[in-house]
Amino acid sequence: MLVPNRQVTLCFLEGIVPHVSLATDRSGSGPPLVLIHGLGSSRRVWDAPLGLLQEEREVIAIDLPGFGDSPVLNTTPTPVALADAVEQLFVDLGLTRPAVAGNSLGGLLALELARRGGVSSAVALSPAGFATPGEARFASLSLSVSRAAGGAIRGLLPKLVQYPAGRIALTAQLAAHPTRIPPADMLTAISGLVDSPGFDPTRKALFDYVWTSREPLPVPATIAWADRDHLLLPRQARRAEAWIPGIRSIGLRDCGHVPCWDDPSLVARTILEGTTPAS
Repeated sequence: MLVPNRQVTLCFLEGIVPHVSLATDRSGSGPPLVLIHGLGSSRRVWDAPLGLLQEEREVIAIDLPGFGDSPVLNTTPTPVALADAVEQLFVDLGLTRPAVAGNSLGGLLALELARRGGVSSAVALSPAGFATPGEARFASLSLSVSRAAGGAIRGLLPKLVQYPAGRIALTAQLAAHPTRIPPADMLTAISGLVDSPGFDPTRKALFDYVWTSREPLPVPATIAWADRDHLLLPRQARRAEAWIPGIRSIGLRDCGHVPCWDDPSLVARTILEGTTPAS
């Protein structure tokens, strides 16, 4: 999916993560909104809701280190280190406390940035960080198997994504309605999962991480959990509600772990409502 009026930049991080460039797409107008993708994904995952978002926001979609067009970190890519990198990106782009939204790993980073008070508001779509050890092992293994399987049939991917049965087989774990995903978008997503150099180190660091703070967040924040999430199970939303006092929690009806694919308009509406600046 091609989105017009998109500016692509590479931003160089200094200090905490020296000489690392992060790829970003910047489009639209209005209060700034930073979008953060999940593990094995890229900024392209936001393409479907982007048109709706950029009608009301200046949208900055980023590639995390080791994914999409961004190189890997020169340190262990823990959630804390990744949040540091995103904060430094704010400085490089001249953003002062932007709103932020993320999915999965990106949702966890959105909450971590909110905990630090460095953003104006946050929306986390099915965020990582609230799984039990067993649930974390399941999610880690499941993604590893998907990556290995995609690599094993790499040459067949362009053909498989053309057929509904192929799209279901490739992404039923992540989408409630795989046949709604355009073949080109699915090919980009699966290829990114297979090829991302940051996948394994980030996966290991991510699924060793559990949200430990039990304090309210200093800025408005929303958790929106997909009710058909087969990777980070919806019951984890109850833990997030208990561990983050006062957080707004809603469900994403008939959506899978990557809700941008299932219902772009619902995702856009959820993000816009959760990041509306105070009047």
